[in-house]
Amino acid sequence: MAVLVALKFYEPKVNTDFSELDKAVKHFEELKRADSIALHAEKENTDTIHYPKVVEMFRFNPNTLPDSLWHVMGISDKQLSVIRKYQANGGTFRTRADFKKLYVISDEQKERMLPYIDLPDSISYTSDKKEVKKPEPIKKEIKPILMNAALAEDWDLLPYIGEGRAAAIVSYRERLGGFLSTEQLLEVNIINDTILNAIKPYLILDVSRVRKMNINTGNAYDLRHPYLEPSLAKVIVNYRKMHGDYKSVDDIKKLGVMRNDDFERLRPYLKVE
Repeated sequence: MAVLVALKFYEPKVNTDFSELDKAVKHFEELKRADSIALHAEKENTDTIHYPKVVEMFRFNPNTLPDSLWHVMGISDKQLSVIRKYQANGGTFRTRADFKKLYVISDEQKERMLPYIDLPDSISYTSDKKEVKKPEPIKKEIKPILMNAALAEDWDLLPYIGEGRAAAIVSYRERLGGFLSTEQLLEVNIINDTILNAIKPYLILDVSRVRKMNINTGNAYDLRHPYLEPSLAKVIVNYRKMHGDYKSVDDIKKLGVMRNDDFERLRPYLKVE
């Protein structure tokens, strides 16, 4: 009898594991909270992105994907309107990197969608690909010019000449009285053999236009010339004043004031009348 009474008042301690129950309660609370947020966002008409309950992924090209399939992958109307505006303004997706630049798509969505985009990661220009040929520049026709009549604008059109060299050539030609040979262009300090050889095919030598100085009428100023020193010009004029007019250009040689090669260079630019 005493044993029965003792058993009545003795209850063994039972260890109960409530961890599974706690998890279930916590999950239930999370679902309630998610429903509450979604309901609040819908009522407030915010820009919160609403995903379909089931998001399906498939291989796609963002340049040709219709609206309905954007929605299937979880893209909202708000996001899609931004994408369509980008495309309407001429935007296009050439690579996956271009798609990643869309600010309207969240990082989470991009991570989910990128593996399915039917575009290369980047565009690499390799030897296998056809080269995009640049349009060939229009070749202007170069017309031959008269060396002793052409304007600076005409010289400017020749290869390697340009505005500066053209002005220098015309200036020297006027001081010289005209060119007697194409090689005289080398006397212009900014013309070299390379340039001369390039423009020679376009040069016409018209020696009939060369101007000559009359040694019987000109004063020392009139006899200024690249091939004649000013001091020698004075000697020529003074001798004429003392001995009368020169009978021929060769009379200057008799003065003994010029070397023979210097005289021969100058001779074609002199005359007596």
